[in-house]
Amino acid sequence: MTAKIVITFSIVVIAMAWLVYYWFFGVNLGYKISENPNDWAIFANYLSGTLTPVLTFSSIVLLIRSLRIQLAANNTLESEVKRQKKAEQLSVFESRLFKAIDTQNTSFKDLELVFDNGTHQVVQSAGNAVDALEECLQDLKGESSITVEDIEYTIIEDIDTQGHMFSIIRKFYVSVKLIDIQLTKERGFSKSDKKEYLELLINFSDFDLLRLIMIGMKYCQYPMAVSLAKNIQLENTLEELGYLDYLGEV
Repeated sequence: MTAKIVITFSIVVIAMAWLVYYWFFGVNLGYKISENPNDWAIFANYLSGTLTPVLTFSSIVLLIRSLRIQLAANNTLESEVKRQKKAEQLSVFESRLFKAIDTQNTSFKDLELVFDNGTHQVVQSAGNAVDALEECLQDLKGESSITVEDIEYTIIEDIDTQGHMFSIIRKFYVSVKLIDIQLTKERGFSKSDKKEYLELLINFSDFDLLRLIMIGMKYCQYPMAVSLAKNIQLENTLEELGYLDYLGEV
């Protein structure tokens, strides 16, 4: 719209310059068209002096308009490049995250915990192992002299003799850490993006596996378990999804 106005204004000014000259000298004074080159030179100077400032101003306005259009195009291009870069980063991240989730779920199927039923030891696997661990914890908590350190010792030394629980907690920690490292503000991601993928990690993880992770967060002092327990955004996400109450019950 600005360019059209400037062009129209310029045409009107040029026409007015011709008309004013014609009216003053041709109509008002009755002059005829001169055949003297000097008169035409004077006429040219008149047009030049009258129109040059106007045309110069119009050129500047159009140049500024052109620069604004170019700047808008550059901003659009820059935004598109950033969007594509973010999409590429997200694609690589999602591939790594889903592989990590598959790995931890596969490892959970191989989980074996050892329990002493009084006469002999019983090995429980996967979900049955988590159920048995919960029962064992309830029994331990029922003892008046038991401490959190005693429970941790029992889990590490007597129940998780093969380190399977430690391995699963470590894999879950790696997935959470991957989200923390990759989905940063510097990479163009927001807290809501991080929350979305934490929810995805939790919802795509086997529920029995999540129960095991939360038991580890509460009772084990593995560095990874402690880090998970102190992760505020993970805690908030677990609470929003209704899983955090489990920590108070177990």
